[in-house]
Amino acid sequence: MSEFPVRLHGATVDVLRAFIQEPTRELYGLELCQMTGRPNGSLYPILARLEDAGILSARLENPIPAGEQRRARRYYSLTDSGRAKVPTALAAADARARSRAGFLPRPVAGAG
Repeated sequence: MSEFPVRLHGATVDVLRAFIQEPTRELYGLELCQMTGRPNGSLYPILARLEDAGILSARLENPIPAGEQRRARRYYSLTDSGRAKVPTALAAADARARSRAGFLPRPVAGAG
C-alpha cells in the first residue's frame, strides 16, 4: 500500500479519528473543534491539507436553514479514497505511538 499523503501528527490523527467514527457523515469546523479539542487555528490548515490530498472533500452549506443568523458552514467528509486509506493509516500511527511509548532511553553511565 502506498504511503499516506499527509504527515500524521497528533492533531491530524485526532481529526481523522473524528471522521472515521462515522465514515459517511459530514462534519463542520466548530463540530470538529469540539470533537477533537483542537483550536480552529490548527484545525483548518489540517482540513485544507487533507482536502488537497484527496482524503476529504468539502462543500459550502447552501442554503442556510431558515431563521439562523450565521455564516454558511463548510462541511467536510471523507472521500472514497479517504475511507479506504484512513483506517490503515491510523492503525500504523497507533503502532508507531506504541513503539515510541515502549522505548526507554538507557541510563547514562555514572549517573545517579
